[in-house]
Amino acid sequence: MLTTTNHAVNETNLTKRKYIICDVIILILLEAFILSYLHPSLLIKDTIITGGDTASYFHPLKYLKETLLPSGRLVGWDHGNFAGYPLFQFYFVVPFLFAAILGYFIKITVALKIVTILGILMLPLFTYFSFRKLNYCFPVPVITAILTLVFLFQEGYTIWGGNILSTLAGEFCYSISLSVFVLYLGHLYRGINDDKGIVKNAFLLALCGLCHSFVFIIAGMLSFFFLFSGITSNLYLRKFLPLTNSLSRPTHIETEKDGRDKFIRKLKYVIKLNLLTFLLLGFWIIPFITKLNHTTSYYSIWQFHSWKELLSFSLLPFLILSIIRITLPRKVLKGNDKGRCTYLLYICFISIMLYCNAHLYQAPDIRFLPIFYLMTIFITADLMGCLVRYIRPRIVFTIMVLFGITFWIFNQGGRVENWAKWNYEGYESKVTWKTFEKINSFLKGEISDPRVAYEKTHAYKSFGSDRIFESLPLFSGRQTLEGIHFASSISSKHIVFLQTELSKDILAPILYVFSKVNIDALDKHLKMFNINHLLIVTEKIKNSLRKNTNFKEVFKLNKYSIFEFRGNTGNYVEIPKYLPVVFTGKDWRKQFYEWFKIPETLDVPLVPSSYIKSNDLKDFKSFSDNIHDIKRFMNDNLLLLRNKAKETSNFNKITETITPFEIKFVTPFKGMPHIIKVSYFPNWKVSGADRVYPVSPCFMLVIPNQNEVMLTYGRTPADIVGIILTLTGLIICVAALCGVWNNTVWTKSSVNAQSCKFWDFVYMVLRPCILIAAIIILAISTTYCLIYRNFPIKIYLKGTDFYDSGKYEDAIRTFQKITRDKKYDIVDVVLSMLFEARSYTHMNKYDDAIKTFQDIINTYPYSRYVAEAYYEIGLIYVKRDDIELARTAFKKAVEADEFSIYTKHAKNKLAELKKDS
Repeated sequence: MLTTTNHAVNETNLTKRKYIICDVIILILLEAFILSYLHPSLLIKDTIITGGDTASYFHPLKYLKETLLPSGRLVGWDHGNFAGYPLFQFYFVVPFLFAAILGYFIKITVALKIVTILGILMLPLFTYFSFRKLNYCFPVPVITAILTLVFLFQEGYTIWGGNILSTLAGEFCYSISLSVFVLYLGHLYRGINDDKGIVKNAFLLALCGLCHSFVFIIAGMLSFFFLFSGITSNLYLRKFLPLTNSLSRPTHIETEKDGRDKFIRKLKYVIKLNLLTFLLLGFWIIPFITKLNHTTSYYSIWQFHSWKELLSFSLLPFLILSIIRITLPRKVLKGNDKGRCTYLLYICFISIMLYCNAHLYQAPDIRFLPIFYLMTIFITADLMGCLVRYIRPRIVFTIMVLFGITFWIFNQGGRVENWAKWNYEGYESKVTWKTFEKINSFLKGEISDPRVAYEKTHAYKSFGSDRIFESLPLFSGRQTLEGIHFASSISSKHIVFLQTELSKDILAPILYVFSKVNIDALDKHLKMFNINHLLIVTEKIKNSLRKNTNFKEVFKLNKYSIFEFRGNTGNYVEIPKYLPVVFTGKDWRKQFYEWFKIPETLDVPLVPSSYIKSNDLKDFKSFSDNIHDIKRFMNDNLLLLRNKAKETSNFNKITETITPFEIKFVTPFKGMPHIIKVSYFPNWKVSGADRVYPVSPCFMLVIPNQNEVMLTYGRTPADIVGIILTLTGLIICVAALCGVWNNTVWTKSSVNAQSCKFWDFVYMVLRPCILIAAIIILAISTTYCLIYRNFPIKIYLKGTDFYDSGKYEDAIRTFQKITRDKKYDIVDVVLSMLFEARSYTHMNKYDDAIKTFQDIINTYPYSRYVAEAYYEIGLIYVKRDDIELARTAFKKAVEADEFSIYTKHAKNKLAELKKDS
């Protein structure tokens, strides 16, 4: 008998060893398979990575390694883009930090390439380990790892995150965070049920947050699942729904005390887990929250045109199998842990809820969908876990799945392999590299030199990415305008607006109502941003610049021309032409952006009243709550004061020095306002003046009380509090892991629950009430968001449907939902106004049509729709046989925008009218 037992044990151990060996071999094969598509020979090649957004990430990494880390900073100021911005204050530093550390041992170019593929390689591995923690038996963990290849290689989307194409497009931080999230969900499930691992889980959750915030939002909500799990258990059914209980025939009856004690233990675990995570994140999350008002909102709701876009063909089978898993009969589930599937369903649910409610918190909604897709694969794996006892032989079945999935990938398109080659061969391997080198050689300079602006165009793709000139600080040493971290700067919208003034194409993250090509307005904006070189590609724009005496073509190579702007002083510190006006109106940032669009009053700077202290009022004498009412302050000219100061000083000009974290200048003009043409941020502190003020459009203003002034990028109270919190969290982690607090709750959250009326009330009454309230709130918010998400776009599309069907009155009523108040700064509003006016034209309501077209001209005089509006007005006058007014309108169309297609149409109409006359 004993021999038989030993033989059975040995046989079981032998089987386990075979399974483990099978797992290891398959995992190695998976990693090798993925790497084979990513061109390992190019990964170790010493070239700068390119492709999509990825092309702009080498400069932040190099800046972190060579400037921030040596000065003891993870977050710091970068003058290179956006007129300066706080690098990594609102982005995710950990992936770059890892690459920077790796860069001390290998080439930093190679280090970044390796980090960009980490998330891709880790996903199958972390999935395997996570499913082991979820107590799935062989072959479920390794088969789930195999199935992640479908997610990684699917080509249904390219920028949402998680899959290889998105990672190559620039979302490598997302893919790393997603892999950590997958590992965390398994460890959390095991830890909270076994009542251990708080420190480890807090570390994983914090790491997830420091790699990508949108994945972290979902990860941060996972622990709350365990507070409400079992809320439909037999205990509740017996207490509140006796009829349902009689039908359910429970196999196990949990007492109220057992349930309450488990709840108390889990509640304490959740509180401690999230508190410790918050402490660990403190250095980043506290400044992030307190300084959000100094960023630019990046609100992007993806517009799906059909369900086919939402449900990729490769992922649809997993959705179907997930539905089958949910509807499986109980006898099939015998012996299976149903809590795991509910757990995965909960993740699906919160992903969809966050996607639907993204409108509320102004976030890109598509960032939440990849996790939903991945969870459908995991639920399919859970289905396999239910059926695993029917699978024989398991190793053969696993190998069949491996071959089936890899065969499917072989028959996919070659986009992954092609994109990887394009990215990892680097800038230096492109045929245009020599041209790019010559451009940068001409522009070569220092970070303190005037900035370089460039035309936004897809023509740069041959260099490796159309975003290549965002990296001018890396390649030429000079500052430029737009960069990769659009949301991280207060000046982003102003800069994109400026770039549309010198670009034929509008290439922007969000389609606001931007400027036409406007050389006349460009002069003031270039001087404002201290720009003295322009890189231009479009020949027509070059010709316009050649006609302007303020510009001189100083470099030409192939289709690339560089123009020098002669109207700029080249200084970052200047005294404004007129005294600053204190702006007392609401929403100063929005109003300052509107002020930026009005060239006539750009010489009158505005300072928000909320930053003016009572003892500062002596320095300001003009106040206004309306940006359209500041022409009256153009009498407060500072020229006489400047000349007087020069006469009484030993020197007569401002000299400045700019370093990464300091701006020094010496001035003879004490007591006069000085504008520093660098983006405002609260970390800038000043000596030699009382304080730093924000000033329009997005810069800093100081009023020196000494001749020598120094601005220093330091730490705010929020930064210091955050660092203290993180140090506290690290001390707790180290102490717990070293056994200093061995019996405390940080390593084990054991609870000896006492019978207590309060906890009975919380467990049996308050808990379900909170859940019901949450469901109601979610239902209301989701309904609201589904109505108002992408509201201007939906109105425009609905209105154009009416217009195309000839239902012009319905079209007008629809368009007016967004055209009357014009509260949305988005092109769909202008397009709706155009179609509203055309609807009036079709109805022969010509006066209303002209009024609407004229409204476009008056409201958006800087836009690319003015010529179109004048042209349409001219057509109406032709219909009325009012030829003189028609001719006038067509002439205005020609004068309004020489780059518009409607200018050509207007010229043709003028020729026709001349011929007819």
